[in-house]
Amino acid sequence: LELAENKELQVRTSKEKELKKQVDKQPHCTREQAIERVKLAEQTGKPELVQMAQEQLHQTERRLQKKQEVDEWKADRTQELREELRASKQRQARWELWRAAHPKFAKKYETNYEAWDKWEPTHDIEDAEDDLMLDSNSRPELKAMEEDIEKRSRARKARVKEANDLKDEGNRAFKEGRYQNAAELYGASISVTPWLTSAYTNRALVYLKLKNFKGAVDDCKEALAVAEYNNEKSDADIILKAMKRKAEGYEGLGKFDKAVRELEAALVLKGDNKELHAALQATQQRWDQSKAQAELRVKLESDEAIQDLVSVKDALLQLDQGAGKLADNLAVLAKQLAHGEARSLFRELEGTRVVLKAIGSGEDLLVLSVLAAACLNSFNIADLLGCKGALAVVMDVALSSEKPLQLRSAAVELLALVSDENDESVRIMCKQSRIADCMRTLLTVPEVQRNTLVVIRNLSSNKGFRSAARGLGLLELLAQKISPTSSQQDLEDVTGAMSLLINDDKTREQVTESMVLRSVELLSAQNTLPATALNTLGFLLNACVDELPRTILSKQSPALLLKKHMKDLSSPLARRVLGLGARVAQSGDCAMEFVQNGYVELVIPATLAECGEEMQSASIRFLAVLVTKTESAIAALKKANFFRTASVLLTLENQAFVGNLCMLVSRVATAQDNLELFKDYVQPLVTIMHKTDGATQKNAAIACAKLARHPAYLQQIRDLHGIEIMFHYVKP
Repeated sequence: LELAENKELQVRTSKEKELKKQVDKQPHCTREQAIERVKLAEQTGKPELVQMAQEQLHQTERRLQKKQEVDEWKADRTQELREELRASKQRQARWELWRAAHPKFAKKYETNYEAWDKWEPTHDIEDAEDDLMLDSNSRPELKAMEEDIEKRSRARKARVKEANDLKDEGNRAFKEGRYQNAAELYGASISVTPWLTSAYTNRALVYLKLKNFKGAVDDCKEALAVAEYNNEKSDADIILKAMKRKAEGYEGLGKFDKAVRELEAALVLKGDNKELHAALQATQQRWDQSKAQAELRVKLESDEAIQDLVSVKDALLQLDQGAGKLADNLAVLAKQLAHGEARSLFRELEGTRVVLKAIGSGEDLLVLSVLAAACLNSFNIADLLGCKGALAVVMDVALSSEKPLQLRSAAVELLALVSDENDESVRIMCKQSRIADCMRTLLTVPEVQRNTLVVIRNLSSNKGFRSAARGLGLLELLAQKISPTSSQQDLEDVTGAMSLLINDDKTREQVTESMVLRSVELLSAQNTLPATALNTLGFLLNACVDELPRTILSKQSPALLLKKHMKDLSSPLARRVLGLGARVAQSGDCAMEFVQNGYVELVIPATLAECGEEMQSASIRFLAVLVTKTESAIAALKKANFFRTASVLLTLENQAFVGNLCMLVSRVATAQDNLELFKDYVQPLVTIMHKTDGATQKNAAIACAKLARHPAYLQQIRDLHGIEIMFHYVKP
């Protein structure tokens, strides 16, 4: 037995040694091999071998994971280096083009490759790929290159800072009117850093002020070349600005055709730029005027000159030289300026400057009549505004109680004509420090009230005028003009001015109950013109931003008051009614009143795209407020089958409309019983979450969160990958 046991022990020991040899011989480079090693260790029955094999398995897994991470990093880094190399080639190509176009600057800033031991990188990525990951410390030439790059980078940053400081100093000089100094500072900025695009465009603006039109055009050309070298987007603001100023330079040189082509090219890059559209229209008008003046000059120089034009020319010459009888010359001008060609000739001969010299000569009424006739040409208005002190003289005449009322009326009529021209004329008029006080004084003179109201209405669009009028009580004074005895034209101007004045927050605080009630009476009247009603609704819309006017209006049966203006859903009146209704419905039981008067059924057709984006937005905002304030609005929408087809309205074309529709959906979906209405809404809502941002995305996420209480909708949101965005706004 002892021999048998010894023999069995020998066999077992021998077997263990054999298994241990196999374990030791078993490689563990891969995970599969490491697992096989664990299995062999388990066959030995020795815990220490099993533990060792398992530890080696863990080490193998960690090593393989680390290797995978390194491989992925190398692949990503290699791709980055490929992109950097491609970008480097593009920059080098742009540099070559720029160096060819700017030889005097290129030599100064050209890279010194000799500092890199004449190292030249190969552009064959396949050949260089093996060296991409080498440490620069192992390559002396790379280290030299890095040091040189760092040195040049510091020098470049210093130059850019110096150039920006010079440009900022030039900006300050420009604002102070020191144009020549500003031009020199911008030039210094360009000499330090010739790739600063804004320095060129700023100096071009200075050159336009200095009438150096050729210099302005040249600088704009340089700005466009530098912008291309800097790889700026073709529709960047700086490029559009350069093209606009280049067009202004061409116009100053008399090359209107090139100016128009430049602006048209800018509009091709960005067709929705309102400033460029306005500039093109103005340039075209000035070109037409220039051609008309050229034709007039030809007529005057020909043997067949029109006698009327000759008389205008002779009268202006005599006025300028102080010859002839003043009243006769002015009378000739007042008569002949009824014709368009005569007004163009008047401008060609600087008639505004000549006639203004006659102010105070005793023939002021004729002078103002001549200027009023001449200002039927918009270019003569620009000349009048450009004459220093001209507006102040006209205002003095209008304010003087010692002057005849006919003369004062003519002065105010001229002011009304000038203010009615465009935004630029309004801006220049509002620079007069006492313009608001002047208008308030003239408003108390019945004989000049008609044209005074026109001036106030036009100037009220200017922020500075609104601020000045606030402290003068002009809003209250205008409100007193709303009465049954006022003419329809006066009412239109009064309400228009009031609606604009309360765009100023502090002026809006001056709105009183009396003003709101006067506006309600005006809307209730049968003979109120549509334009007056539109202005009155605008006044109430702006006023109802505050709680007090909203509360006052809510007690005046607003649903009945406004319904008569909802006859045409495509009209501006209907759109403004809905905007006002959305604000008033937030007070008291007004929302219920609107629903009971059939507004829900009336407004639903306006949510269609055929009514236009503005009407769409106004209608859905109104409905969203109603469903927020009263359950009866939800019932009315369900009865009208609004939700059956409204899902097709959830598009990306009108984000203001979509945001309010999402808010409406989330409000209705609050009730569990209403979830079945929205089976077609999940996909468009998730699409909106993915493709919009801001308030629209948030409203869509909230609507999805409400719908997610339905299991089928929740699964659909998951399938469309909308859960993450939804939970970004709504906590699960």
